[in-house]
Amino acid sequence: MTAPTPTRATIASGDPGKSRALAGHTPRNCDASSRPHYSQDVSAHGAASRAVGRMAGVTAIRVRDYSPAMDAAWAVGLLDEMFGGRLQARRGQLIDALGVPGLVAVDDADDRLGILMYQRVASECELVAIAASRGRHGVGTALLEALQARLADGDRIWLVTTNDNLDALRFYQRRGFSLCALRAGAVDDSRRRLKPSISLTGAYGIPLRDELELELHTSRKL
Repeated sequence: MTAPTPTRATIASGDPGKSRALAGHTPRNCDASSRPHYSQDVSAHGAASRAVGRMAGVTAIRVRDYSPAMDAAWAVGLLDEMFGGRLQARRGQLIDALGVPGLVAVDDADDRLGILMYQRVASECELVAIAASRGRHGVGTALLEALQARLADGDRIWLVTTNDNLDALRFYQRRGFSLCALRAGAVDDSRRRLKPSISLTGAYGIPLRDELELELHTSRKL
């Protein structure tokens, strides 16, 4: 995880993005360097939240729950464009990025702006995928804050990205995430065993080899 429309994944640079291994990334234009201004109110039961952000042509960001019935066709297209499909590899396993709960960001006209997919196990929450169809306007941050608001204080959010994903490393670390694990050669292993389409070369011409894991405890502010 740079300003084409639709946005490309941070884990990608052109065509290689369609063969990347991991879904827990920030797309290249998922507001990685934005400074959004908005507020939101999310209930513990996942009621829709509102995030008011200043962006060109968009007066507000509203974050709601992902609905397979309403959103699946759009989400499949977005993940195909961003990540080369809904099946993503991390930690030596394939995961269906649309087989878990999610959040959708929409604008004041109810047009979809981005998606975040996650799965919870006890006090752990994996950020499986995050992607935006408009970049650098606070969409990614709005989605992350909506997710955090749904979790208990002290819960751990974690994600997996790759060694070439400099934009995602910047995005997450600027929002309080810390590096917590390096799995050298993990992408090479996934390429051999799980997803042969993973490119040998990632963003910025960097050889695509390793998995990096980041974490955030929800007591920290994004």
